[in-house]
Amino acid sequence: MWYTLNNGQNNFFIETEGIINQTYWDFCDSGTVTIIFYANNSHGQFNFKEVIVQKDANIPNITILSPAPNTLFGIETIHFNLSINAPNLDTTWYSLNGGLSYIFTGNSGKIDQTAWDLCGNGTVTISFYANNTAGNIGLTEVSVRRDIYFPFIQIYSPSRYQLFGNKAPQYNISVSSYAID
Repeated sequence: MWYTLNNGQNNFFIETEGIINQTYWDFCDSGTVTIIFYANNSHGQFNFKEVIVQKDANIPNITILSPAPNTLFGIETIHFNLSINAPNLDTTWYSLNGGLSYIFTGNSGKIDQTAWDLCGNGTVTISFYANNTAGNIGLTEVSVRRDIYFPFIQIYSPSRYQLFGNKAPQYNISVSSYAID
């Protein structure tokens, strides 16, 4: 018993179950692939049967429209907007900093607030994934910044309940915050 791919020159000898030769499968373009199985017996009788399958080697293409790289966000979760080019799209999901996966539908959505809260302060890498019905997976990432510390404001002047007339008062303050990673 043996088979050929797309009426090729190579014969692959087989048992009744197995896997098509990966190297030669990789040589087949996306689209129609003809697999012809052959058998002969010890009396010289010969037969063949073909099956036509479809190969989809196209990886889904994901473009991140928003958020933009290095955008600064705070405590509240963020929205995302994508362009996904995948003719046979199956599932889309994202993860934050390589953590749990969150499935979404469509091209836009909102990052899960609980997942966002777990990221802490600093850089957050959002990985967007899409797979097609053939099992090919596309991946695109964006890194944003998250600042969870409220600014601290110190008022030196004017002092509390200080009285002023028609002339606007001068002020003197300082603002500090923890730095982003």
